[in-house]
Amino acid sequence: GSFFHVVATRLANDLSIIKPGSHCPRCNHMLKWYENIPIFSYIFLRGKCSNCDAKIPISYLVVEIITGLLFSVCYHSFGLTREILIAIVFVSVIFLLLS
Repeated sequence: GSFFHVVATRLANDLSIIKPGSHCPRCNHMLKWYENIPIFSYIFLRGKCSNCDAKIPISYLVVEIITGLLFSVCYHSFGLTREILIAIVFVSVIFLLLS
């Protein structure tokens, strides 16, 4: 989910989705692996950058939760079948288009 948010934000600002890695837009602090765990990192960091205390938009948390819920619905609807791959790709494309 957070990847979708990054892709949408970077494409909207004509930036690369590959480089640089995840970082604070205010101080450019490169996130450590444990600062990049969906939902848990946001809660652990209390919605702030670990380096400069800049506020991380709540939209990152919301996107992660919604994506997790939608993927869970796909799993419960299709199980581990070929159809779940189609459903997850569909959900992902729709999510990116709406972001």
